[in-house]
Amino acid sequence: MGKNLSELIEEFKENTRARKEKINKNIEELKRQAQELEEKIKASTAKLVDCELAGDEAGIKKHSDETKKHQEDLALVKAKIEAYGAELERTGQGDVELLEKIRQQAKAAREARMAKQRELAEERKKVEEKIQELEAKKGELEKEIERLSRDAEVGAVLSNLGNLLIPAEKAKSMLLHEKEREIKRWIES
Repeated sequence: MGKNLSELIEEFKENTRARKEKINKNIEELKRQAQELEEKIKASTAKLVDCELAGDEAGIKKHSDETKKHQEDLALVKAKIEAYGAELERTGQGDVELLEKIRQQAKAAREARMAKQRELAEERKKVEEKIQELEAKKGELEKEIERLSRDAEVGAVLSNLGNLLIPAEKAKSMLLHEKEREIKRWIES
């Protein structure tokens, strides 16, 4: 199994750190060489001037060639310092292949996360629909319970048979709730 996104990022960071460290080390060494070459150019130029003043043609030729060689070397070293400096600024780009792996891993992780998010949103939608169905069913049950909690049969018996079951003399002195209670007792007996 390949490395995960975090491992790839850590590898890239470590490679970048090591690369920067190596480039900085090389730049320091090149600066040291440049300083030595500048000293050699000064010394060689001083000898060249002495030879010119003394009229020493062989010395002039020797120190002129030597100075020219040191100047060429210094120009090369300075060009390398500049190239390493440019490379140091580009170091964040680093290993293109590793960066591509990181990009692909990040893309895959993003796609997986988004797919899971869509899946969960769909599941939530189904749960919400089920809740609505259950709420509707609950409402129906509550209505039925309410309907059944009313003593409808008492009212039906009272209105249709009340004057047969409760003697008229007794019914005259009874309040409605007393009549209902009387019918309930008769039904439950």
